[in-house]
Amino acid sequence: MTNRTRPTAAPAVSRLGLALAALQEKRGQTLRSMAAEIGTTASSLQRIMKRGQLPDALGMTKILMWLTEPFPKADGKARKRARSA
Repeated sequence: MTNRTRPTAAPAVSRLGLALAALQEKRGQTLRSMAAEIGTTASSLQRIMKRGQLPDALGMTKILMWLTEPFPKADGKARKRARSA
């Protein structure tokens, strides 16, 4: 009998998990609130952040789109991104 496990992440996805964990800590968010903001489930984020597993294509797309959005300032308005010339 073979041991079937979910494929583990490549180093880039492991770094994604570390980045998500750092943002979660910096923003003081729970895993559930962060997942709701991204539009995915807390269990999906946990698999990436804690176990280093690969997300599905839709989950990865949502995470990457969320990471590239400007973060709101304390007044609720989004910061403008610096544009390179």
